[in-house]
Amino acid sequence: MPGDPESLAGYWLAGRLGAGVRGVVYDAYDGEGRRFAVKVPRGEVTEQLGEAVWRVAPHHLARVVAVGVDRSVPYIVSEFAEGPDLRQAVAVHGPYTGTELDALAGALATALRTLHAVGIAHRDLRPENVLLSPGGPTLIDLGVAAPGSLGTRTYLAPEVVTGRRAGPAADVFAWGAVLLFAATGRDPFHGDSPGGVMHRLLAVDPELDELPGRLRELVGRALSKDATARPTATDLPLCAELPLCAELPDTPEPPATSGSPGGPEPQGCAAGLRPPGGLAGPRSLGEVAEEVYASLTPRQREETPVLLLRLLDGEAVAGDEHGVLARLTDAGLLVRQSVRVEPRQTAAGKLVAIAGDGVVPACAALVHAWPRLRASADERRIGPTPAPGGTRPPGVAAERRIPGAA
Repeated sequence: MPGDPESLAGYWLAGRLGAGVRGVVYDAYDGEGRRFAVKVPRGEVTEQLGEAVWRVAPHHLARVVAVGVDRSVPYIVSEFAEGPDLRQAVAVHGPYTGTELDALAGALATALRTLHAVGIAHRDLRPENVLLSPGGPTLIDLGVAAPGSLGTRTYLAPEVVTGRRAGPAADVFAWGAVLLFAATGRDPFHGDSPGGVMHRLLAVDPELDELPGRLRELVGRALSKDATARPTATDLPLCAELPLCAELPDTPEPPATSGSPGGPEPQGCAAGLRPPGGLAGPRSLGEVAEEVYASLTPRQREETPVLLLRLLDGEAVAGDEHGVLARLTDAGLLVRQSVRVEPRQTAAGKLVAIAGDGVVPACAALVHAWPRLRASADERRIGPTPAPGGTRPPGVAAERRIPGAA
């Protein structure tokens, strides 16, 4: 998007994964091609949050690996969790039942307990923020809410609708609403207007008949209009009550010092709840580029790395004898870059001209995200920009990192 940064603190941004009132999340890659999610929150990244995230264990949470400020832009970097979100999974494969619903309940309860134990409330638990990754359900988008933002309206707790700040009790309310959605395929407080949603949140108790008895009572309590009547995260059906889970300690341990570049490793709690077959999350930039490369002719393949590296160096490339630039542009790996000329008045009216039309790589992240291009860069001895932990670019403030995490 115009105005988006090219990189933050050594992480190269390939595009937006999502945007909302809480901030923008980018698909990002480090200098070694490992994939991450970089969030630029609309609210301030406080010192308290920065200290707290270092104590969050990755129990069904996307592990945070860096928090800081780069050229006055706050950022939170977390492991990239692969897989579709819960809303997509329910839309394609239908509601969850039986032990799968149990496993989902336990995984999300475990994630909330882990956050609440270090004093963090998620404040935006909803189907879109639950990814069905290879390691089991993963709660994403840990960060900060923008001042005055309400999160996702249909999953707000009643007290938040009336002006109170969302806390752990609001997360528990959202836990109940998300489970009811997973079991029915319907947003429990959906309305035709914001006023209709607010009325349902404040005055209507949703039907719970489609929930199994073992969850119906707890979800009913979680959806209480009175925040003080709700269970806490430690009261929810955690691992001890579920056959697919193993009990976790009451106080989470610090995160491991290294993790899989592809996302969290399989976890004991609900590790068997995999993404539905045939449904995947957003592909990496490297995968997209390799697919395009495979579709080219042998001559085009030979030219592609050289042309891309020249363009990444800022060199203008004239001519396209073998159609490489056209193919890469059609595939979205290259974009047209135009230079706007100052408007001028003519007899026919104001003329706004565009001159100097050319093509450039869609993002500088391409050389980091695509192993084939990165290898070509290394061969030409113009290797990628140093990975995080090397020389800090100008304007990048000091940050804290989990040792060995990136």
